Amino acid sequence: MTALKDLIFNFNLNKLGGPVAIYNVSSQAAQQGLPAILSLLAMLSLNIGIFNLIPIPALDGGKIVLNILEAIRRKPLKRETESYVTLVGVAVMVVLMIAVTWNDIMKLFF
Repeated sequence: MTALKDLIFNFNLNKLGGPVAIYNVSSQAAQQGLPAILSLLAMLSLNIGIFNLIPIPALDGGKIVLNILEAIRRKPLKRETESYVTLVGVAVMVVLMIAVTWNDIMKLFF
């Protein structure tokens, strides 16, 4: 619970790792053997599952929020509205992916 609270209230982009960080950790795990690789795969799978529940409209968590909103309103959202909200969510995801990858590259070279 403390980790979740820290993630929400003490968010720090430097703590996130993208594809470059995953590559580095994967190469280290490969040198340590099969148990380390399997542990890394399990951790990555769990992280992807948790990340997918973040309430960003392009993700499942966002869809859950939209469904709750529809249940409260007792009528579905207009397709145009849902499409716009999803597009904004995709834009947020793209910006986040670029920022995390840039951060990884900066850590690697500086």
